[in-house]
Amino acid sequence: MQSVIGSCVAAGVLALLLAAPAADAVPIRYTLTGQASGSLGGTPFYNSAFTVILDGDTDSVTTWGGDNLSTYSFYGPGFSAPGSVASIQIEGLPLANFTTAVEIFLAQAYTGIYGSPLLSFGRPNSFTSLPGWVGMFASGLDGVSLGTEFVSLNSGIQFCSTTGPLNLFTDQGTLLAQGPCGNTLSSVTAQFLAPVPVPGAAWLLAGALAALGMSRRQGTRN
Repeated sequence: MQSVIGSCVAAGVLALLLAAPAADAVPIRYTLTGQASGSLGGTPFYNSAFTVILDGDTDSVTTWGGDNLSTYSFYGPGFSAPGSVASIQIEGLPLANFTTAVEIFLAQAYTGIYGSPLLSFGRPNSFTSLPGWVGMFASGLDGVSLGTEFVSLNSGIQFCSTTGPLNLFTDQGTLLAQGPCGNTLSSVTAQFLAPVPVPGAAWLLAGALAALGMSRRQGTRN
């Protein structure tokens, strides 16, 4: 009798897991730091420290179909994450908010060649050559998704685009960059801005396992 009850409970657990909804999206912030030379709204800067902040949620993170390993997401006005924010603070200059969506892309295909995936920032679309406005080979991110928390530093290998870095548009004017290797990304951090919700399936599984334990205790007493 006990084995029959156990089988019924196990079947119930499986059914509940299959019926449970997916976890909700989690607010996430990417913080990118580095040094760059160029101009913002006509004001030049040289080897100046910068910090990029990208706020959105994990729902906007997409797996790239080219290898089914790389992930990317767009942040800024007019894109998929409602209320997403994309800004850059360059040392000595006012805070600039991007007025068009910008991409962060973690390209895993580079791992086999350079030992680390390429993290790119600043492409306006997925058809533009990497690394966009700035990029780095990100240590410790082999196989990691942009939809998780992480901290990564530049692996030390320089990446230069054959087309040069892109010009981006902000509320402080056009952000220009010098030369194909003029920008150096030194670190990137991904941090959840709210607790990760526990999937409904986890609660259902806990309840089902508790019921299974009770049935076993009753069977032992009988």
